[in-house]
Amino acid sequence: MSGIDYRYLPKDGVISYLEVDRNAGFASELIHMHDHEEIILVTSEAECECINNGNRFRFQAPAILINRSGTYHEVVKISGKFYASRVIFFHEDLLSNLPETLTHMETLFQNDVLILPLNENELDAVTPFFDLIKTRTNHPERMLPILLSILTETAALAADGRQILSSKIRDTYIFDVIDVIRSDLRRQITINELAEMFYVSQTKIKQDFRRITGLPIREFAVRSRLQSAMTLLKSTEYEVGEIAYRCGFSSESYFIKIFRNFFGIAPGTFRRRLKNETS
Repeated sequence: MSGIDYRYLPKDGVISYLEVDRNAGFASELIHMHDHEEIILVTSEAECECINNGNRFRFQAPAILINRSGTYHEVVKISGKFYASRVIFFHEDLLSNLPETLTHMETLFQNDVLILPLNENELDAVTPFFDLIKTRTNHPERMLPILLSILTETAALAADGRQILSSKIRDTYIFDVIDVIRSDLRRQITINELAEMFYVSQTKIKQDFRRITGLPIREFAVRSRLQSAMTLLKSTEYEVGEIAYRCGFSSESYFIKIFRNFFGIAPGTFRRRLKNETS
């Protein structure tokens, strides 16, 4: 199924660390949000695209990216042999506790996203900090000084007059609309109800929704129901009719028709093939 999957991915702890390596064939469709700030060091030499709250930015890696908490975002490799990145997540409360001498680092988080391309020497300069923070993942309290060093280095690079990509979008209510649609897939909520709920016209909500997600509201709702249905087919023994009901389809026959149109296979056949592959 083409399209985008918007998910909330919670993060544990005050600070955490993650490494990501993806092969040449990787193409992401998962746009996610979490309640932690995110610093990404893309170490591979690749052309990439950052998606943040509906905006798309192409950039040449290596680079440092900062995604604000509460934004829907993802980084996708466009070209290059591979994609590799190192990611630090940290709770925004840490920024409120910065010493006065370090408050300049808050400027890094004034936009929804900041993208800072790096040359080879700059990559070599920041990489040891990420190497060090990796060794302290079992001791979060020891990670904070290293995080501050990374922020200091990034702020200095961002202040040297180079071209920086950044954006702050104003129509973030659309992500609340997404949450309403996905919170109860059995509810056939209308565009008029959504418009009244968010105090906008039907025309505006339809235009904003399509601009940010790339899909009309009704199609997004159908895709969300199908994604939920596929999860239930994989993880439960519910009958197809029960899954159709739980995911908000008006009938089993309509669900089977829509599922086949999107995936080229009936839901029952999909489940049987999945079982045969895993047995």
